[in-house]
Amino acid sequence: EQPARIELSSLLETICCDFADVGHAVTYQGPQRLVCEGRPRALSRAVTNVVENAVKHGSEVVVSLSVVTDGMIAIEVADDGPGIPQALQARALEPFVKLDQARSAGGFGLGLSIAQEIMKKHDGGLALMPNAPRGLRVRLSLPLPAALSVAPAIPAKVA
Repeated sequence: EQPARIELSSLLETICCDFADVGHAVTYQGPQRLVCEGRPRALSRAVTNVVENAVKHGSEVVVSLSVVTDGMIAIEVADDGPGIPQALQARALEPFVKLDQARSAGGFGLGLSIAQEIMKKHDGGLALMPNAPRGLRVRLSLPLPAALSVAPAIPAKVA
């Protein structure tokens, strides 16, 4: 896939709406417009993989978009599930790893590793963090120079 201009806010809102359409509580928070360069199908797959994990383990998911102070664009997917203990986070990013066999039926344990690889190919990264008071927050980062334009944030809305 060739890099192209992506309206990232719209891409994320579409992903949230797709999950909401099938009954998941997934919402978007962030700017109305943030245009960047990237591979749209790949970025969509990375975010979708992370949101799929979030809705499996949590009841409410928030996908947020922001420009952070370290010169990066941050896409964060936060859920209210059990989270991943710090000691297991590195292992969770390995291919074919399922941390909880009972909850991971039907998958191959590839979602986070594929998302991480896609972000690396965009000169970005993936980080796992706790989501207070409970849950997991996954940060997908892209370099700020990829951002071409940003519009003001819109209030949170239910998709």
